[in-house]
Amino acid sequence: MKKQVRSFLSIFLIKEIKKYYHLLFFVTVIYSNEFNSNIILDEAITDLYNYEFVNSKIKLDLIKKKDPLNPVVPFLKIVVQWLYNQTQYGYEESYEAIINGVNNTIPQYEKLIEKYPENAQYYLYLGSSYGLKARVALANKEWFHVLSSGYKGYKYIRKTNKLDNTIYDYYLPIGLLEYFLCISSKPVQMGGKLMGFESDCEVGKSKLELALEKSDYSWIEASNILTYIYLYFERDYENALRTISPLVDKFPGHPFFTLLKAEVLAKLDDWEELDLFRDRLEFFTKNGTFLQKNECELKLKYIDSIYAFKRKDYDSVFVNTDWIINNYHMEFDWLLGLTYMIRGQTFDKLNMHNLAIKEYRS
Repeated sequence: MKKQVRSFLSIFLIKEIKKYYHLLFFVTVIYSNEFNSNIILDEAITDLYNYEFVNSKIKLDLIKKKDPLNPVVPFLKIVVQWLYNQTQYGYEESYEAIINGVNNTIPQYEKLIEKYPENAQYYLYLGSSYGLKARVALANKEWFHVLSSGYKGYKYIRKTNKLDNTIYDYYLPIGLLEYFLCISSKPVQMGGKLMGFESDCEVGKSKLELALEKSDYSWIEASNILTYIYLYFERDYENALRTISPLVDKFPGHPFFTLLKAEVLAKLDDWEELDLFRDRLEFFTKNGTFLQKNECELKLKYIDSIYAFKRKDYDSVFVNTDWIINNYHMEFDWLLGLTYMIRGQTFDKLNMHNLAIKEYRS
């Protein structure tokens, strides 16, 4: 335990030292004659996924100044501001960041496309900006607004592939939209077909796998999305472990990648492996902003509920799930649904079927 405490103290000290390293780094870069935007962009993305949003923003601003035609930066700046607002202020503020960011960014991409119509990446990130609007609609359960924003984005993204079929980042938004439609209700599927979308789960999944394997930047989100697909929809836990493990290794500061891997290990009944980074999970429940800590604790309580259920410790299932229901502040309610499900299963095990039905309805 002392070693693990020292390990976390080391992580904290390294983060503090990195703050001063970044100051020195940027002073050096700004006044240097040599500038490689791809290297700085990779660092900005790493910072983003390690929840170091301020450092990521500084680097993106630097690239914007030194390389104003960079196609990725305007889109990523929206993402950084969205996640920063979400962790610091709340979900509504994060949606405002997306809408304001997209409204400011779309004209930038439109001007770049007008000037450089053969640059396929401008179409990709213009379309992806509309995709962020679709995400706000998804959070608000406005399903047809998801489709309408998706359709606007799809028109531009499709142009990407026509201009340059070697840009594999293209396959992330296309694969995601196709899989989303496949698991949606019939009316949403019909609306998607009228707009020209496919709704095939296997095709959508294969495109996401292609983005994971070959894309320059989209492999991270493709891995994350595929983990959710394999964990919750396919119940293919071995593949879920395959897609989440590289994210945990590369981005140790991302709390939700770690919690996601922990849930996969719980589903695989690999408690010995899960125990190896239990202290790391506890660390995330105690560090960060309120919403960040709350989501981590909710997910850890759910994992503990799985453990208790498998060991027939039904009292602990109810204690953990009561806490989840009474302290739920997550953006989406899927974990709440899983919580009611395991409560229903627990009542069934206790032959209290009327109470189980009530939980299933919830």
